[in-house]
Amino acid sequence: MQTLERNKLEIQKPKSPELYRYLGLLALAREVEASDEFLKQQIVTELAESLDTEMGTHGRPIELRVLDGQLIDSRGTNMTESAFAWYQTQLSRAQLDNRLDWFADFARVEAEEHVAVADFAQTALDGHVMMVRSLFPEEAYAHAYTHATVGAEGFRPDSKRAFIRIYEKQDGTIKEHIQSIDSSNLQLWNQVFGETEETTKDFLTKRHLYTNISAEELIERTSMMYDNALYEQTGVLHRYGKPQGGTTEANSFVLKYPQVIADTIRELREIAAYGQGDMNAQAERTIYDSKALLSALHEQFAGGNERVIGAEDVREMRSAEGAKAAEEGKTFYGCSGQSTIVATTAELSSTLHIESFTMKNKLEVHQCVTCPMCNRVVDAIRDPKTKSWTCPKTDCKGYNKDVVSRLAGNGSETKDFGEWLRDLIFGDEAYQAKKQIQKKQRLLGKNKI
Repeated sequence: MQTLERNKLEIQKPKSPELYRYLGLLALAREVEASDEFLKQQIVTELAESLDTEMGTHGRPIELRVLDGQLIDSRGTNMTESAFAWYQTQLSRAQLDNRLDWFADFARVEAEEHVAVADFAQTALDGHVMMVRSLFPEEAYAHAYTHATVGAEGFRPDSKRAFIRIYEKQDGTIKEHIQSIDSSNLQLWNQVFGETEETTKDFLTKRHLYTNISAEELIERTSMMYDNALYEQTGVLHRYGKPQGGTTEANSFVLKYPQVIADTIRELREIAAYGQGDMNAQAERTIYDSKALLSALHEQFAGGNERVIGAEDVREMRSAEGAKAAEEGKTFYGCSGQSTIVATTAELSSTLHIESFTMKNKLEVHQCVTCPMCNRVVDAIRDPKTKSWTCPKTDCKGYNKDVVSRLAGNGSETKDFGEWLRDLIFGDEAYQAKKQIQKKQRLLGKNKI
């Protein structure tokens, strides 16, 4: 019997109702064995969730298989086990804050869905499909006591987003197809399907089996029926629950900008390895900046202008759009919940590296930090100009020969953050001028400027 490897990123019982939402991404960024492709998938999904456009797998269904009665993904992760661990986490949170009872119940039904899909995989014939409808939790959103928790847990109050999940048996495996449908409304869903469900959770518990239609056809038929109902109700044409307009599928749009994805991953890896203070807040800011840039790019795209950006510009653009969005009080959503940044860029950046470090040949040397690439404690090298890090170990993937060679020169000095910031603002020329003044003062027998 094949042994299932447990997910290394174990979900632990939180110490407070506020779950550290972004530390999961940092854990993936830091894990040496983590697949770059898997981390990229998580980042793409997180960023895509924030865009004001529809989401779907669109030709990229998720492949699942069954082993010992449990669902396993392409990485070998036990999805059934993870789903029940997630439910236990939400149950623990609800015990600390009963406003989250509805969300714990939601997680329980989704965990049971994994069991139902595994059963379907073992009993269905090739070509058979099973559909699950996950509606926007309008009851929790309508109630004053739980209203604020809905957005905080990653749902989209701005668009009332629902999802339909189609599980298709194909060549002995399961292909999961996902499609978002906005403007979710329980009464309208009942009307479209001729049902009389009383709550959105009732819809989530119902699983419909089909034997004579493909997953793609079922998605199109379901969304078209709902769009037609919206048209009859509003007089406005809709596509996937959104007023029809020039846009594109969210995941596909994010993938148009690999520079943004790569820079987001780079920054998360640096925070995971070298960050100080509230790393969760730093990671949230990283994601927020990327969402802000992609949102701005998508707005331009919807207006008929598809912008091309260079890899050399992406860091500055992310920071600038993030600062602009924060100033405007914009909120972005994602799998990790809603995010509204209130601190200024300057305030936040001042929390990143407060400690003293050694400057040598215009490079920073940070002592005794753990390299995310080789997992060893090293004196890491940071180039303040490019904001990039280098591991000094030659057998590490993070080793950069040119940077290490630059460090090999003579002369070093220890600077605190204030001194480093002064040099960043005024440049080395001002610093050297001050040294010349100090030299003259010493010749005059004085100790101070």
